[in-house]
Amino acid sequence: MGISDQQRRHIESQLASLGRSINVSESHRDRVLEQASQHLVRANSHKRGMQVALAVAIVLLLVSPLISQLTRGMKARPAATASQVQAEAMKMSDAEQMSFDWALVHLFDQFRGRLRK
Repeated sequence: MGISDQQRRHIESQLASLGRSINVSESHRDRVLEQASQHLVRANSHKRGMQVALAVAIVLLLVSPLISQLTRGMKARPAATASQVQAEAMKMSDAEQMSFDWALVHLFDQFRGRLRK
């Protein structure tokens, strides 16, 4: 059930003739070099992006305790209670000769201005 020598020589001659019939175009080498170049550029940019991401992660890891330490020392100002705001609005309405409602609006505008800073 093996292949005879004659069949083997026939197959080899067909393969040899097939190999001679395949021709590479003139631009094939240029296309292959261009594709290889593009692949290297993509691989290098991916590598650079990973390096930048790793560097940013390390910087954040190192800086976060410092930020935590700095913010621990800061104390938030306690918010004014409703009665404190009403008392201040009453003082303002008497001192500025304006209605209580407009004094509340003015205090609210001042509060929003402090938040923006």
